[in-house]
Amino acid sequence: TLCEACLPERGLGDFSYEVPWLAGKPPAAASLTLPATAADQNPEALLKELLSVHTLPEAYQPALRLKLSLWCHARSMEGRREVVAISLYALCNAVRHLGPGFLHQHLQKRPGLFAELCEVLRGIQLIGHEAGVAALRATCAILDSRYGQNRTEMTQLSQMLGLSVPHGIVACALRGLLSETPPASDSAAQERHYKVLLAALDLFQITTASNHQTTAQLGHAGMILAMLELMQKTDLVSLPAVAAMLRCLELAAEVSGTTAIVLFREFHGLQAFSTRLRQEVDLLLGLDFQDRKSVV
Repeated sequence: TLCEACLPERGLGDFSYEVPWLAGKPPAAASLTLPATAADQNPEALLKELLSVHTLPEAYQPALRLKLSLWCHARSMEGRREVVAISLYALCNAVRHLGPGFLHQHLQKRPGLFAELCEVLRGIQLIGHEAGVAALRATCAILDSRYGQNRTEMTQLSQMLGLSVPHGIVACALRGLLSETPPASDSAAQERHYKVLLAALDLFQITTASNHQTTAQLGHAGMILAMLELMQKTDLVSLPAVAAMLRCLELAAEVSGTTAIVLFREFHGLQAFSTRLRQEVDLLLGLDFQDRKSVV
C-alpha cells in the first residue's frame, strides 16, 4: 500500500509490467518481470534487456520506461517516499483538471484508494513530509466541491475520514501536527513540518466549507487550544501556517455557533487575536524605524 511503501521496514518488490492488449489481441507476453535485485541498474539498460527478449509496440515503451525509472528510484526508503508523492500529486492534478469521470474510472481500477488515503493520513507523521503533503493535497482535491466530483464518492471518503466527529482521521492528524514542535535549531526540519501543517490546514478549510459538520472537530477543546498556541509563532517559516490557521478559525466561527462560543468565550479568542495584532504592529513599527535609520 501507499503507507507501507513509505515505512523503513518495507522492501522493494519485484518489477512487473502488464502488457496491454493491442487492437483487441492479447500480447505475446502477459507481463514483463524483473527481480528486485536488478533495481540498482540503469533503467535504460533494463529497458533494453526487456525489449531484447519481449516484443512490445513502440507506443507502449514510454510507459514501460517510466515505470522502470520509478521502480529503480524506489530502491531506498527516501526514493519510495518520493515515488508515492509523485503518484499522489499526479492523482491530485488529474482530479482537478480531467473532471469527475477520471476519479470514477480510477476507483474501478484501484478500489482500495480511499482506504489507502485514510491509512496514509493516520500515519502522516511517519511517512515523510513530501508523501504527507501529497496525500493531503490529493484528498483535498477529491473533497473540494469546486472540481465537480461525484457526490457519492465525496460522501464515501468523508465518512471514511470521520469528518463529522471530533476524533476523525483528519482531526487527529491535524491535532498531532499542531502539537509537534520541531527543534528551533533545525531550520530544515521546521520547514518540512510547516509544509505538512499548511497542507493539513488547507484540507481542513475545504472540508469545513463543504461539510459544516466538520466544525465539530474544531469545537473540540484540544484543537482550539493548539491553534491558538500556533498563533503565537512569529518566525518567518511558520507565517503561512499561521495565516491558514486564522482562515480556519474564521470560517469555522462563521458556520458554527458552537465553535464561535468555544473560541471567544471559553478560550478568550478575542484577547488572543488582539495580542497577535499588537505583535504585528510592533514588528511593522520596528521595520519602519530600521528603514528610516538606514536612509539617514
